[in-house]
Amino acid sequence: MATMSEIAWLSGMLEGEGGFFMHSPSEKYRGTPSISMATTDRDIINRVATLLGTNAMGPYRPYHGNKKATYQLIICGRKAIGWMFTLYPFMGERRCDKIRELVGIWKTLQTIAPERKPICHPDKQYFAKGFCKRCYNHNYRKERIGTLHIAH
Repeated sequence: MATMSEIAWLSGMLEGEGGFFMHSPSEKYRGTPSISMATTDRDIINRVATLLGTNAMGPYRPYHGNKKATYQLIICGRKAIGWMFTLYPFMGERRCDKIRELVGIWKTLQTIAPERKPICHPDKQYFAKGFCKRCYNHNYRKERIGTLHIAH
């Protein structure tokens, strides 16, 4: 569990180097609330990753005139929402507005419905768009090449 000073430090880092957004690989699929950060400082990204409970990615080669390699991280979904609530009191006005917007969208996109049954496998738990989780993921991948299939 992070201390209050660690949370305050983290909020400052994300205020300056981070981003709060809806990550969506396709317009047809619901977005996922996300927090990301990129920096050229390996020690900083590792500290942020440790606090957020994730792993840093990189180094990535320099681009657009940068002379240093960059490191990145991202957290998505409920984990990101939880951190948004934790960080909210420490963030500036613009970031608070963005967090409120993302939480509002996220609340309307909740698709886990225990009383609903998927069309593909009525014996499994409903996940999204009428499918169980396995079929939803399979169809997502297949849609990218133009075919639709119900996994069995």
